[in-house]
Amino acid sequence: MSSRVTEIGQLSIFRDERLGSGRFGSVFPGKFKDIEEEIAVKKMKKKEVVIDFSLYRKVNGHPNVIGYYGTECSTDADEFM
Repeated sequence: MSSRVTEIGQLSIFRDERLGSGRFGSVFPGKFKDIEEEIAVKKMKKKEVVIDFSLYRKVNGHPNVIGYYGTECSTDADEFM
């Protein structure tokens, strides 16, 4: 794992290990408090978070959709660029 880790709420983000990026943000590996396996953390701007957050909550638990653990917000725009 990376030596550069950013903590935001219950998330630990390994910011040196970007998994990918796209139109709505970048994806980093991380850990969510009380979850054993490593997770994917999607960094997005506030506008996209509101849209994605409601969709993820609606489909959480569906067998064809990845699990959704939660949303954490930061006021620092460059938190883990």
